[in-house]
Amino acid sequence: MTKQSNILTADLIATLYSTLTALFTIDMVRPILRHLLIKHLDRHVNFIAQRYRQHHLGKIEMAIKNTSSPKYQLFLFVRFMCALLQNNLVEPSDIDHLVYQRLGALFITQPSDVFFEITSGVEVKIKASTAPVCNSSDAFYFCRLWIEETRFRMAILLDLSYAALQHRYRYGHGHSLGFPLIIGMIREASSAFRLSKQSISVNE
Repeated sequence: MTKQSNILTADLIATLYSTLTALFTIDMVRPILRHLLIKHLDRHVNFIAQRYRQHHLGKIEMAIKNTSSPKYQLFLFVRFMCALLQNNLVEPSDIDHLVYQRLGALFITQPSDVFFEITSGVEVKIKASTAPVCNSSDAFYFCRLWIEETRFRMAILLDLSYAALQHRYRYGHGHSLGFPLIIGMIREASSAFRLSKQSISVNE
């Protein structure tokens, strides 16, 4: 699947939705279609998450250009979710809960695993409890993985937030994005790059 086919698929579903609502009532069609779409998205993101973790626990290959990689598949999946949201086929709250439940368990690292501390310069610290996750004592490996995953996490969250913004202006549903959980995840990821002036002891 490509980015273009994602858009075409979303357009096809939107056309199907408009046809069904012309034949039946909106109150009958919309809840059923939303339920089916969310169930499909949940199954698919769970499958991608399993592949992603298996792929990266053994090696670090973060390049999006590799179209067979789980990361590229996740990238396309997020674009598909954006297209569904922009076509009003799902609600922001649907995507908000799905991403909150699945994204945290997808990545190997978490934003809080690494923090920056001002000592004589700027020093990078790794939480002692997270070191065994990579099955490696190589701090450089873990920091590189953390940076790449944090960057990719932010890209996913911001892409979805942009789609929610378009949804709000196009369909006029309230004054908020409808993404309270995703906004919280953005704040958590961005706060990981704050510098701490207090020295914290970490066992390495």
